[in-house]
Amino acid sequence: MTTSGASAGKAPEKSATEKSASTRTHAATPAGDPQATGGLTETERDRIKRRAHGLWREAGSPQGRDREFWEQAELQVLKGGPSA
Repeated sequence: MTTSGASAGKAPEKSATEKSASTRTHAATPAGDPQATGGLTETERDRIKRRAHGLWREAGSPQGRDREFWEQAELQVLKGGPSA
């Protein structure tokens, strides 16, 4: 008797969207726990998120540069750079 991979005890392959969502650790971390959020408070993360979004919009909303904008916003917010 032949069985498919899913019925043979193997988990079905995740879609690209599911894989992407499962790698987003910031979504699953407790917002009020600085240790769990890379040492950032909920307020700091919110300020960085808003600044990163602004930088992204100013740059014309390009795809694939989210980490670049997050890091730039993080520097600006935490180190008091331009437009912090």
